[in-house]
Amino acid sequence: MPAAWDTLVTLHSGIRLVASSTADSAPYHHGDLYKSLIVAAAELIEEDGLMGFSMVAAARRLGVSSAAPYRHFRDRSDLLNAVTDLAFYALNTEVEAAAALYEPGTEDCLVALGMTYLDFLQRHQPFYELMWGSLEAELTTPECFARRVRGLHSFIAALADWCRIHHIQHRSPEDIALAFWSMAHGLSLLQNHRAFTEVRRENRIEDMLRTNALIYLRGVLAEAGETGA
Repeated sequence: MPAAWDTLVTLHSGIRLVASSTADSAPYHHGDLYKSLIVAAAELIEEDGLMGFSMVAAARRLGVSSAAPYRHFRDRSDLLNAVTDLAFYALNTEVEAAAALYEPGTEDCLVALGMTYLDFLQRHQPFYELMWGSLEAELTTPECFARRVRGLHSFIAALADWCRIHHIQHRSPEDIALAFWSMAHGLSLLQNHRAFTEVRRENRIEDMLRTNALIYLRGVLAEAGETGA
């Protein structure tokens, strides 16, 4: 059983939907086809991957005609765009919730943000390509850009607090946040592509992220001591 989309999700457009744990547990109700199609598509992608998804399969899962999805979505890409909104909202919500659990500007808070990214992308591996792959790269509207970088903004806000606490002036929060964001993405991508199976490693990927993050932060502090900033 793939991870269930069973959390109440608010899409960026303000639409609220409840994703079902299984197709059988929440049958399609008249009037909810738009929301149900997004959930069905998300479940299919999680089960069979992006290449295994089709409009026909989503319609079949809901027990509606193959033409019914086109009343709400122009084509496959349009429905995938809505699923991408769902995935990004879920990720960003988890990142923001993690930040709220820690004292702002602490190393624990910063590491927790990276861990949350890593955990989400491992739990929902089929969505990595959808969220940051070739399809998403073709979506160049301001809304698409905003959803991709919202998680980065959480890192920037946390790093701004850290820089203030440690009187860091020689590096910007944006610069440091990009490094953190890149660590989480890079490790997630390598893990998803099973790159680590080709090399011997003694530490878990979470330990690697924590170690690299702390080394980076302490390097920034050392630079500040050398520059006096």
